Amino acid sequence: MISSLKNEFKDLKIIGQTIVPINNEIGRVKEYELLLRTRKTNDFPTDFFSKVINDQVGNYWFLNWLKQQIDQIMSNNYQDIYNLNLDPQQFSFRDTWKFIMAISQYRSRLKIEITERVPLTVGQIDLAEVIKRLKMTGFAVALDDICTGENSLSFVVKNYKSLKRIKFSVLDFRRLKRGTLKELLAFLLELSLETGLEFVIEGMSLKEVRQIYDERHDRQTKSYHLFWQAATEVNF
Repeated sequence: MISSLKNEFKDLKIIGQTIVPINNEIGRVKEYELLLRTRKTNDFPTDFFSKVINDQVGNYWFLNWLKQQIDQIMSNNYQDIYNLNLDPQQFSFRDTWKFIMAISQYRSRLKIEITERVPLTVGQIDLAEVIKRLKMTGFAVALDDICTGENSLSFVVKNYKSLKRIKFSVLDFRRLKRGTLKELLAFLLELSLETGLEFVIEGMSLKEVRQIYDERHDRQTKSYHLFWQAATEVNF
């Protein structure tokens, strides 16, 4: 497996998607979500990723590769902030926590984003404890794609004190009537304001996000809570 993985690593790359506050008042500092892609197709390597995160050896080699990529990105970009996706399944392996400590030097500019995928070893991973432990190491923690998979709304409410940010993708909810979708987003925004969590919206234009926000709030006093993630990709 190791020899075949090494060949597959050659086809991998890390790209970024820009995250900006809706008021765009962030000066020169930029923020990106780091995403895994293949060089040949620029797609997410679904089969490869499932294979490595469900195997201890595979996860070890993948995290070694990922550490090298993070070191390079951080050394070339001294001001920018990054969001790194980790799958709940990966926290079933001790090497993942060793990886966390190895990148802890970047915690002032690196958020850990927990994906919504249900782990293969259901019942063996206490996601609430994972998030608490990450916070104790000094990392800001975000939940990806809330209202789907492991990252349910009830989980957010129960664990918001350990979180910095929640993210919501509109793509899975496009079948809703536009009015219903706007009400859902308005509710999630109210939740973020009540809990003090940052709220990132994906899958809409910046103009649409601002419109929803302006209908409910004074942007001058509360817009720092709301962020928008662009669909365009940036190569490092």
